[in-house]
Amino acid sequence: MLKANFIKKFTDFKLDISLEVAESELLVILGKSGCGKSTLLNCLAGFIRPDVGSFDMAGKCYNQTENNFMLAIHKRHIAYIQQGNTLFPHLSVGENILYSVRKKKRALWADKYEALLDLLDINMLMNRSVETLSGGQKQRVIIARALMMDPGLVLWDEPFTALDHQLREELSNLVLALKKQLKIPMIFVTHDLEEAFKMADSLAVMHEGHILQLDDKSRIFNHPCSERVAQTLGIKNRLYVRCMDERKALFEHTASGHTFEVRNTKEYLNQDYGHEQVLGIRPESITLIPSIKDGTKTNTFSVTLMSKEEKLNYYQLTIKLKGIKDLFIMHLPKDHVEDMVDIGEKMSVYIKAKDMMIFEK
Repeated sequence: MLKANFIKKFTDFKLDISLEVAESELLVILGKSGCGKSTLLNCLAGFIRPDVGSFDMAGKCYNQTENNFMLAIHKRHIAYIQQGNTLFPHLSVGENILYSVRKKKRALWADKYEALLDLLDINMLMNRSVETLSGGQKQRVIIARALMMDPGLVLWDEPFTALDHQLREELSNLVLALKKQLKIPMIFVTHDLEEAFKMADSLAVMHEGHILQLDDKSRIFNHPCSERVAQTLGIKNRLYVRCMDERKALFEHTASGHTFEVRNTKEYLNQDYGHEQVLGIRPESITLIPSIKDGTKTNTFSVTLMSKEEKLNYYQLTIKLKGIKDLFIMHLPKDHVEDMVDIGEKMSVYIKAKDMMIFEK
């Protein structure tokens, strides 16, 4: 088990975090650039000394500012894998991978070396110059070099950001395979929502130096604790509502009078009926249905199509619900395109009660 509590102050920024990562768990930290993700990894790796806090893992202390203790970087056995080319250009692929192993001891590490070459599918590269490698090959060699030190923790700092989509898919699958085989904690930093959901066992949403929510990935996607977390998780449609009837799970948008039945409310429902909360709706949760009169059924609405934009696998529509200032975004599958009306015309939509969520402002 990894446990870390850090405070690190800079001139215009403060990192204040607390997290736990279980053995064999892959924790993904999701947040915008500048929120402190890399600073957190640098504290764990030993490149930055926290002002206050502690870090221990598997019974071993790495930081304890109370006792002015900070374990040296070379004694931590923490692999730190970053984006970009960090290989040594004057060394061959094999020499890069073996860099952390003293020459006198390399014979003892031969089995591990061969196993890594097989695992990462780079056997044919070991005698080549790193200057001749493709971006994906370089990243595999970087991973092999990091794992050659036999780390107890692997930190991934947006390692695949500069690669194309296909390579990112291949290497993210490789990370998941490594997690199963190595059975050590890993922390993976990203600002990509799809990558985060694919990779994570648990997910931490970070903002301005703080972890706003840390939980199992499915739970956090379905139960964001606040509007800020929901925004980070791609919940683009948000309305301020008040609870009208807790038993029936009915919420009213006071400015328009529109009523929504919401079944995903239990954890963060505030029972003060005067208390304003946020209703969140994902774009893919809004469904186009045959024309009906507005409000005929619960969670059915007549809307006006304001714009449409073709994406790879769907159309992104902006729609207006009468009485609500902000436009809604919905995703329409391409096989339903024949049901789409022209811009400026009315159409009917339905939102499942279980697909909406309530969270704090």
